[in-house]
Amino acid sequence: MCLKYIRNLGASMVLFASTVASMAVAEQIELKAALPTPPGTSRNVIADLFADEVARRSEGDITVKVFPSGQLYDDTGVPQALASGSLDMAFPNLAHLSRFEPNADILSLPMMIGTDADVVYALFDGEIGEDILARLETKLRSKALSGVFAPGPAVDYTRDKHITKFSDLEGLNLRVPGSPVMQAVAKAMGLIPVAMSSNDMIISLAQGRLDGLVTTVQGGNSLKLWEAGVKYMWMDGSDWTAYLPLISNTVWDELSEEQQTLITEAWAAVLPEAREVMAQDLAVSREALEANGVTISSPTAEDIEAKRASLLEEQPAIVEEAGMDADLIDRALTALDDIRVGAE
Repeated sequence: MCLKYIRNLGASMVLFASTVASMAVAEQIELKAALPTPPGTSRNVIADLFADEVARRSEGDITVKVFPSGQLYDDTGVPQALASGSLDMAFPNLAHLSRFEPNADILSLPMMIGTDADVVYALFDGEIGEDILARLETKLRSKALSGVFAPGPAVDYTRDKHITKFSDLEGLNLRVPGSPVMQAVAKAMGLIPVAMSSNDMIISLAQGRLDGLVTTVQGGNSLKLWEAGVKYMWMDGSDWTAYLPLISNTVWDELSEEQQTLITEAWAAVLPEAREVMAQDLAVSREALEANGVTISSPTAEDIEAKRASLLEEQPAIVEEAGMDADLIDRALTALDDIRVGAE
């Protein structure tokens, strides 16, 4: 009798331990995050920092598994995947979200000419950023973690023409990314924007069929544009690129309030370092370009003010054509003016 009781008790304890272990396993949460870039690039480094912080704060109960190099989705496929719930998380380029929320392309507008990273961050850390993130959350059915990180502005690379003033850009045929706002601003600058794949772009540059292209400082370095004949870079602080973390509501809504707070606070803790990673990457890439013979030029403060004032006359038409919210953009322009005055 006693032996039977002990056996039953032992079996019950094994069953209980097994049940507890199963519950612990069930509580493990894994977020699959898609990145188009390879390991070691700045966006991936930042995603890894975030993953480490989430794992540390949750003591391993929540993990973020990063899938690099477009293993899951590239930037163009991310928005639909997040909205449908087929992807848990991503760190997309804001400009690639403009097909779903046109105002996401705000950093490409003429009012951004001559802008530095501190101004971009001040704009997005305030009411304007909150408004845009709220719109993205609705359109993409996702949670946007507050705080963007930016690799820097787009720059103009040229093969043969040394750009020293804005008027030097007129008539040049440059490969420009497909954003409608970037295309419109390029035309307003006097450029002839060309749509072309990355592979064709390099060949066309090397063969002299393109005068140049528009990309970031880091992009020019990673592509080793000097090997394709690029000799000059014009940096006017316009057409900023920025990334932000998005988590699909399919996952987010299943998390407890405590888990949501943990993830939000983890990103807030990582954000300053993420921005520093971007700043360092920009500096290193610029040094590499100069070391490989690329001459870098920038407009004077007076030239920037004059060009921005001129292009602001074109901005309302660009905003309307892109389907952006004119009131939001007007508020953003006022906010930018206040930020710039405060920085003086």
